[in-house]
Amino acid sequence: MGQVNDYEWIDLALKFQWDRNGWLSRNTGVIMELTDAISYLRNTTDQTHKFWGYYQAVTAAAVAVAWSVDGPEAGLLFWFVLGYVMFSFFNCRLVASSQAEAVIIWNSIQSYKGQLAQTVPTQFSPLLDLNKPDNTRLVVLMHIVISVFAVLAIIAGIVY
Repeated sequence: MGQVNDYEWIDLALKFQWDRNGWLSRNTGVIMELTDAISYLRNTTDQTHKFWGYYQAVTAAAVAVAWSVDGPEAGLLFWFVLGYVMFSFFNCRLVASSQAEAVIIWNSIQSYKGQLAQTVPTQFSPLLDLNKPDNTRLVVLMHIVISVFAVLAIIAGIVY
């Protein structure tokens, strides 16, 4: 079993399955080769990095505005913080979803490596271990901790 997010557990074998020819097939009838699965993992990882990049840019901008000389007035503090918290929440959902997809496909690649190792040339076998995604819970926890500290920095910047 593999973890998708904090609330849902699924059996990876039901989502992806390797057949005798070395093709990864999904329960939707879609068939994928190992190279396609590795490419899908890379695309999902890139997507996660983009979401993190957007988050970092907006967080840095929000803290910079709060600490600027002509920052928002204290009366706007509630709306400013609420807007940032909403952005952070929705961004966290995107990051968690993308990370969960990466974990599923990486686990499927590892399953392939274990089941059909003879179809992968030995010199390329180490490639299947690259780009292991972090645990989704850990990523969400990091996102929440950074967001809380950012909100505290925004409040401190406006108050002082």
